[in-house]
Amino acid sequence: MPLSIDKLIHLFEKKEFIVRKFFVIGENCKFIEIMSINNINSYFIHIPSEYSFGVRSSDKHNTFRIKAIPILKPENMEDKYAGKLNANVIAQRYDEIELKSQYPYQLKECDDIDMENNMIEQYKRPIVLKDVEEEDNKTLQCIFRQLKRLRFCVQFLKYKFCIIYKSYFCVLHSNDTIECFKIKNYMENNYRDLYITIDLEVFYENNKILLDDLQELESGIRGVLDKNQHVQSKHLQIMINKQQEIIHILDILYNLKQRYRTDLQKVIVLFKQIDKSIKLFMNNINEHNISIQKTTGRQQDKLIQEKQKMFTRLAALYDKKEELAKIIINFRRLDSNLSLNIDRIMFDNNVMIDKIFKNLNQLNHLIK
Repeated sequence: MPLSIDKLIHLFEKKEFIVRKFFVIGENCKFIEIMSINNINSYFIHIPSEYSFGVRSSDKHNTFRIKAIPILKPENMEDKYAGKLNANVIAQRYDEIELKSQYPYQLKECDDIDMENNMIEQYKRPIVLKDVEEEDNKTLQCIFRQLKRLRFCVQFLKYKFCIIYKSYFCVLHSNDTIECFKIKNYMENNYRDLYITIDLEVFYENNKILLDDLQELESGIRGVLDKNQHVQSKHLQIMINKQQEIIHILDILYNLKQRYRTDLQKVIVLFKQIDKSIKLFMNNINEHNISIQKTTGRQQDKLIQEKQKMFTRLAALYDKKEELAKIIINFRRLDSNLSLNIDRIMFDNNVMIDKIFKNLNQLNHLIK
């Protein structure tokens, strides 16, 4: 329904609030920033969709256009809190493995090289473009998560919150949904400003006790944030104290990998020795077959008996070889599984820890 902007401003002034800014979508005003002349605190009035009014030409200087923007949510926990990883940094940690059989190394059979395809392969290197919008989205994700936490403080209240950071305006609505906007031509700063938002209808209903409610809510949210700072700092200290334990576990795991590899080499040596013995027995059996064909009588019977004994020992060697082959496969599987899991866990953890300490370093900037 149409709404008189003049009557609305008069109502604000009557309750000792002054209008500071208007935020519009299209021609309709959606939010109004007001300030109490009693406590010099600013609040945001949300205009429900059933009301509509435009901004007066005399207010154009403090009117800002806003546009709803989507938040691209990451699929995994690491990206959620640490952001998308820089592919160049990953490439530096995981050096490319080059084989001598790969161009441009010299090969014995040079005529067999497909020069065109090999040269094309050299162009298959990732080019990483810096995505500015992605950085903005990471900031919005952080604010979005913060509002999701703060909504529990006011889940049964008619008042909600919004956060303005740079030119971003993120709002927790009365139905507990969160919406983010980009403010056009807004004077940006690096402060995160937390405001209480009030639906216009709530302002009308509670205008007699409104200021008392707002001051009580402001005090309450400060208490919640202070309490969480204490709890989170204690939790962080516990995690830091576990550092030596983690290093000790990593040392144990490294030694375990080395033991796997040492034992594997021992088994491989034994495997090769048995394989060599099998070949010797096969040669002896072949020689006995030739001799059996050339002899008769007792001499032939003796050679046949010796051949049977060699087959028996050969069968045992094949059994042992098969057993060792299974052990070799198992050792390689254990080594591979252990190495890949350590790499997975430590890489993810280092990404998260790096983000943690970068965040903690931001605390120093708050002191200045």
